[in-house]
Amino acid sequence: MDKTLPLRVVFLLLAVYVLLAALGLRHHELWLDESQHFLIGRDSDS
Repeated sequence: MDKTLPLRVVFLLLAVYVLLAALGLRHHELWLDESQHFLIGRDSDS
């Protein structure tokens, strides 16, 4: 038996996932291990 989801359901789940990921990224604070690389890139001249 081939059990597949309709394309409409797949796009709905994808939209919900993208929305939740965007909200999570919007409220994400940088931790020390993440901010170190960001600050190195910000302060470099080249």
